[in-house]
Amino acid sequence: MNNFHIIADDGYISNELLKVLSLRNELDPRDLAYFKDRALSRHETFNGLTKNAYRILTTNFRHDRGWNPLHKHPRHKAVVEAICVTLQYEMDLGIKTLLDPYP
Repeated sequence: MNNFHIIADDGYISNELLKVLSLRNELDPRDLAYFKDRALSRHETFNGLTKNAYRILTTNFRHDRGWNPLHKHPRHKAVVEAICVTLQYEMDLGIKTLLDPYP
């Protein structure tokens, strides 16, 4: 059995995932609600950076079979990974931050 929970917003409700999803709940204690708000804000900030900072993710990648003979590395996957790694480097260097909803 897995001993982890995934903090998610209401858009990810699935009966199969209810065991591991931790959604915002009006009955959450104040500290837990604060923690969930901060985590969700960081998730949304990172997702926004991937989409808006590089604008490549607004392009449709249709019928992408990759560039190698075995088709194991489609271009879309490579682009997403490159953007995520670049953003991680920028955060490590202090160029970008994941802003807190409670400064």
